[in-house]
Amino acid sequence: KAEGGLADSIVDLQVVRERAHVYGGVGGPSTSPPYKGLARFDVDDAEWFFGRERVVAEMVSRMAGARLLGVVGASGSGKSSAVRAGLVGTLTSGMLPRSGELIVALMRPGEHPQRALDRAIWAAAPDALREQLPGDEGLLGTLPDRLTGDQRLVLVVDQFEELFTTCTDEDERAAFVE
Repeated sequence: KAEGGLADSIVDLQVVRERAHVYGGVGGPSTSPPYKGLARFDVDDAEWFFGRERVVAEMVSRMAGARLLGVVGASGSGKSSAVRAGLVGTLTSGMLPRSGELIVALMRPGEHPQRALDRAIWAAAPDALREQLPGDEGLLGTLPDRLTGDQRLVLVVDQFEELFTTCTDEDERAAFVE
């Protein structure tokens, strides 16, 4: 019940944000064309990603009580767009309470998922936190002790299947999953 109520509230907030944008809210309407063809919508395209508010709201509400959220579906169904422009766009928009405390690291595993993970965490970390991180590999393991207050890391692994299709090193694959 709580997830459903939260999802409804998030949908309402998204609709208000979209209307404000369309009708000349903060910054006025954008002049960039919203149609991306077959390309995915990314975090920077959140303003143009609409029509999937219910799906995005359900993802956000399920994150409230979960440590892991899997988004699965048929190839080409828009999972990456829903996660990047929808979920991550919502989390980083400041629309949710304490969203400023979220550190959102977005990555694709690729051939070397451990290296990709470290790069994603390094890129997402605020400057104050980055100064505390060691320069060697394995940043994820050192992060929990350095988070302050209500800070929380949200790790988004897009194209998780690359862990099995692109990464050929069994040990690296196992270390990443661990």
